[in-house]
Order: sequence, then C-alpha cells, then structure tokens
Amino acid sequence: MKHVLLSSDSAPSVYLVPDTVADNLNKYCGEFYKWLLKSPHAEKYRIGRGVCYNEGDFIDYLNMWIFPDNPSLYVETLGNIRDASDVPQKYKHCKWFNF
Repeated sequence: MKHVLLSSDSAPSVYLVPDTVADNLNKYCGEFYKWLLKSPHAEKYRIGRGVCYNEGDFIDYLNMWIFPDNPSLYVETLGNIRDASDVPQKYKHCKWFNF
C-alpha cells in the first residue's frame, strides 16, 4: 500500500491505496471516469449530461469494484495547500490527482 493525494478543487486528502493504483494513478482515475459514464452502477453520479463526484467516490469505486479484498483507506486531509510546494515533506513523493 502507498500514499496518494486526491482532491476535488479543494484541500487534498491523503489515502492509502494498493501499490498498483499509486503507481498508475492517472490510469485508474481515467478508468473511473469511464465507469462513471457507462456503468449502470454509476447512475447516481449522472446529472443531466454530466457527472458529479469527488475523491471519496473514487475510493468507494476502488473498494467496491476493483480491489474489494484490499481496500483503500483515508489517512488525513491536508490544510493550507496551494500547490505542490506546500505539501508536507512526508507526502512530497506521493502522486497527486485532482478530480
């Protein structure tokens, strides 16, 4: 398990995710977006012609549909982060995805 930073135009949150997700974060986020648009299980996220979701919904998707036996966990939300230079040292190495 590795740490990643996820945000939705808000303060980033730190999550512990399976290594393959952390190593391929853009890929998994892209697959999540495709799932939002096409899966019957994602109907609740569709509003009109768009979708409404956040990083917690991505984690729910991973835990329910992709890695149910290796669930991702919320660690903490980071405050006062304007850009990557403000990220605490212990998370500087983490990949960051903003939804």
